[in-house]
Amino acid sequence: MTMVGTRQRLVIAVTLLGGVACAPGGSGPLERSTPEREGVSSEAIMGFLDAVAASVYEMRFHDEASRSRAWLERQRGKVDAGLAALEMRLGSRPWLCGGSATLADIAIACHLGFVTTRAPQFFDAVRFPGLARLASNLEARESFKGTAPPPA
Repeated sequence: MTMVGTRQRLVIAVTLLGGVACAPGGSGPLERSTPEREGVSSEAIMGFLDAVAASVYEMRFHDEASRSRAWLERQRGKVDAGLAALEMRLGSRPWLCGGSATLADIAIACHLGFVTTRAPQFFDAVRFPGLARLASNLEARESFKGTAPPPA
């Protein structure tokens, strides 16, 4: 059995956010929505996953002296832009699309779980309270607890 990786889950989430029928404000009749129609850049959402992975690789395989501080700062900017785009998309609603959890919510929560476990410096729950709430709500479910990765 092949497990879907974090990148694939996030691609699915961005795809869902890019074409799923999402109810504006989480209620009422469903309408087609895209991140761009919501004022969110799908490139920013995807960019933060790549930036986290690249930064973790850089910090793991290059010693302090050979790391590019400027490059790492650019990656951090991509992470922050993606998280800000997702936070804006979520707003005060409980879910990214509609009135219940979707694969988009699950994928984002899985990625945030990876980030907070493996690279916690990239996620500030105070700065992104909606995303922290989304991840916390899903992580409280037995299905999430049973599939959580082992501690780092």
